Amino acid sequence: MNAVERFGGPCQLVLERQLGGHASCVFASVTTLDGRSVAFIAANDSIQHTRIAALGCSVMSLSEAFGREILKSQCSYNVIATNHGSIVTVRIPCETPRFALSVCVDHGENMAMALRMTLDSAKALAQVIDA
Repeated sequence: MNAVERFGGPCQLVLERQLGGHASCVFASVTTLDGRSVAFIAANDSIQHTRIAALGCSVMSLSEAFGREILKSQCSYNVIATNHGSIVTVRIPCETPRFALSVCVDHGENMAMALRMTLDSAKALAQVIDA
């Protein structure tokens, strides 16, 4: 059984419970670090979960490489600020560190709250992945 089959359903429920009710949430995506989509929610159907998965894991990998190369340190998270909102990507802190969570919020939410929502959701996801 692969990661999508094993964790997709439980992770989907966590995303819906943690972030589905936030009006500012544009999307939330759980991915494997090799770019496969595990669970996904979005405010509209035009957002493609496969593209988000590929881009999210690429951003995480690049951030981690940059942190290791420049500061000789591990990357905790990545935040992208745009005119339309913020995207936060974190590695999910589970026993098998092979998953990432990306959360995008619109300009109605500040960056600090976006980060807090993402970190809290990652922790909840780690609990179901490690169960």
